[in-house]
Amino acid sequence: MELTTELAAIGATGRLGIVRPGVPSTTIVAAYGQPSAEERVHRAHEWPRWLHYSGLRLLFCRCRLLETAVVEIRPEGLQLPDAGHRRVDTPAAPVTEPVMTAALAGAGCPWEVREHWNIGRDRILWTAPVPGAEVGFSFTGPGLRASGRPVEWSLRTLVLSRAVEHDCPEPGGT
Repeated sequence: MELTTELAAIGATGRLGIVRPGVPSTTIVAAYGQPSAEERVHRAHEWPRWLHYSGLRLLFCRCRLLETAVVEIRPEGLQLPDAGHRRVDTPAAPVTEPVMTAALAGAGCPWEVREHWNIGRDRILWTAPVPGAEVGFSFTGPGLRASGRPVEWSLRTLVLSRAVEHDCPEPGGT
């Protein structure tokens, strides 16, 4: 499947395979094995924590449910876990905002644009595919090449996240 088609499907469903907001960490570890890296959000508590699988970073809350999944889109391609690890190469050209909006429109997926100047020059296309979930396509700002030709907004990150907060039980020692 072409990358932009796959990305649009994620925007329309809120899922990347089994990865979706609210999935238990045990389901992810059972499917993908042990993560390549883990990091605590707070030194004093075991959870929440990030689990890393190739180009996929997953944030699990204290009750071990997926809060956020982040996929970095790199020029050389992106690495996503599957049953084992598979490589999905990016197209020869960067995924630009017009390409992504066309793919989302083709998938029948509405979106809204939010600009975030406080975290850098970013524009994010947000979809709300299912109740309680959001998908964000973060684009880095345009600029000029050395030749003076403009550079369009380019996809940098894909984020799947919970759209609503939930209350985890207080940590019980771990």
